[in-house]
Amino acid sequence: MTSPETISSKAQHIKATWGSRCNVLLFMSSETDTQLPAVGLNVSEGHDNLWGKTRAAFSYIHRHHRDDADWFLKADDDTYIIMENLRLLLAVGAAVSHLDSRLKIE
Repeated sequence: MTSPETISSKAQHIKATWGSRCNVLLFMSSETDTQLPAVGLNVSEGHDNLWGKTRAAFSYIHRHHRDDADWFLKADDDTYIIMENLRLLLAVGAAVSHLDSRLKIE
């Protein structure tokens, strides 16, 4: 997730660093940006609209990219992910169950 105000100061740096190690990298914003690129969602910016923006983003992913990956991660543009560690965690299903004993892995 990004916003028009932070595309150049934050989102482009994700694309150049940890985002480059993603199999699929999608940026969602309230406005389309063809240079990043960012998908423009029909939502307003602001704290009060975060859930609506997240819901619109996952709806877009479901419609257009649901078969492109096994997992989709929602991260904001102030997040840093070590993709290799995340992949390892997801590849070993037993490790995930240690995060929350209520989580059922089958």
